[in-house]
Amino acid sequence: MPSVNLAQATGRNTAEELKTKFKSETIPTNDRLAQAPKVDTAFSMRNAERPDSQANEIRKVLGMLGDTQTTLAQNSMLKHEASERAAAVQAAGDLVSGNVNAEVSKRSQAYREVIADGRVLQKAQVEFPKWDESVNKLVLAGANADPTKGEHGVTLEDVNAHIDTLAKAMLVDDRGQPIDYGDAHANATLYKAVEKKRGQLLQTATLQIKEQMETKAVAANVAVATLEISETKNPAAFSNAIAKGTALGIAPEKTKKALAEGALANALATKDASILQIAGSAMDTDGKTPLFDPATRAFLQERYQSLHHTFDLEQREKDERLAHQNMGNIYTEVLAGKRTLSPTDIHDLAVKGPSAGGIRFEDQEMLAGLVHRTEEWKLQRLNEARQAVQQHRQDVQWGWAVQAHNKQEAEQRVRDQSFKTLATYFSGQKTPGQLTKELTLDYNRGLLTPEAYSSSINVIKQIPSPAKLVSQNGAQQHLDALNEDLRNMDAVSRQRKPGYWSPEQWATKRPQVITTFFQTLAVTGDANLALTSSLETMNLSSKYAQSRARTAGHAFALHQSSIAKAQGETAQTGTYLPND
Repeated sequence: MPSVNLAQATGRNTAEELKTKFKSETIPTNDRLAQAPKVDTAFSMRNAERPDSQANEIRKVLGMLGDTQTTLAQNSMLKHEASERAAAVQAAGDLVSGNVNAEVSKRSQAYREVIADGRVLQKAQVEFPKWDESVNKLVLAGANADPTKGEHGVTLEDVNAHIDTLAKAMLVDDRGQPIDYGDAHANATLYKAVEKKRGQLLQTATLQIKEQMETKAVAANVAVATLEISETKNPAAFSNAIAKGTALGIAPEKTKKALAEGALANALATKDASILQIAGSAMDTDGKTPLFDPATRAFLQERYQSLHHTFDLEQREKDERLAHQNMGNIYTEVLAGKRTLSPTDIHDLAVKGPSAGGIRFEDQEMLAGLVHRTEEWKLQRLNEARQAVQQHRQDVQWGWAVQAHNKQEAEQRVRDQSFKTLATYFSGQKTPGQLTKELTLDYNRGLLTPEAYSSSINVIKQIPSPAKLVSQNGAQQHLDALNEDLRNMDAVSRQRKPGYWSPEQWATKRPQVITTFFQTLAVTGDANLALTSSLETMNLSSKYAQSRARTAGHAFALHQSSIAKAQGETAQTGTYLPND
């Protein structure tokens, strides 16, 4: 088929090529076909003839050339991309090893960017943990702020300003110019990392500050509630506290937990467990539903019973100690003639109670007996003095000799009785209260003089705990040595060997030996001297006593050395040994 010139092709007339639409308003209808003006035809490519096969071949050839150029361009781009990817991978490895290839860096932009980005990210990895620590320290300092000292909590503005300071040190030099980390891409990477880190820090700080504010609000709310309950015993303070917390946006369960803990802390601080009982029976705002869940109520009830019992025992023990101390002071004044007590005065002291310098009600009879016995003793001493004068008149020398002998025997009996009573105390058979009561009974029965009674009471004050005295002065080995010699002497006396104590004599001497050991230890704090003195009281030689003291001292030193060694090994291995 011959080729056709498309520019000269004759096309078909269509509606859009006409100047009119055969409308009568444009051309008169009676002569519109004969007198129609010549029309300029505008060709439309929609009416053009389609190309023949030669045109198709040309287009194919042109298309093939276009495809070849595109393929070559794509191949070149792929090779470049593959080279850059390989350079990027190599850069990552070189960055880790610390050996940057300068030649590759010159010809590969990807290599340069990875190296630069890696370096700034490495710096960020070093600096950002410090940021975490610094910001966390700032927020925690705000949590511990004391408004009474002019301190205030930390706000997000404070945190943001602090982050600005940290970022400035990383992004700006001393002259105030931005620090260049290699190229624009690396700088942008660092800026993005800093802004991302800022967002993370602000998000964490927001949660921390919110938690701090809630914690402070809950603590203040609980403090007001527990104080109100301590003063008024009104359980409604608990439900009111929860309502206040809810109004502040604090979850009721969080306030309830803090109230239970606050009630327990208040009970421990005031030594009054009643607040726990009030909390366990508290009702919600409706007045019908228990405020706390069953587990918390059971816990509060258990702690109430336990602490109530503990506080009661502590108060009784305290009253007993104060009562004995007060009674000793009162009797000392009575004995010295500085104070007189009538039955009414003794009753008034019982009404005051131990905490106010008085005594317990159950001690009235004992104090009355002491006062009565003191008056009898004074009268007896007066009668003895009168009899002594009369005896002196009859026979001065004989009278004084007999009286001195009798006095010595009486004083010896008193000392023996005092040593016997104190020995039971030092051996751990009696408590200070029990010993005070036994001494008082001996005194009322006339077995002790006022001086001996007062001296024994002072010994109890001086040595409130024999076991503690021995432990504090490192005298356990010395006491063990003394007990061993006492047992040996017990066996020897029962054999009634000549030159040794008889059972009767040893029964009197033995308490004196024990008392000598503890009194010497209390006065001097020297365990060796205490053991030497007590052994010499048994009429043992000074050489033997000193040898026993050195042996006991050496045993104590070895014991201390073994403890120190065990503690040293414990510190190295992390193993904890029980206390000796």
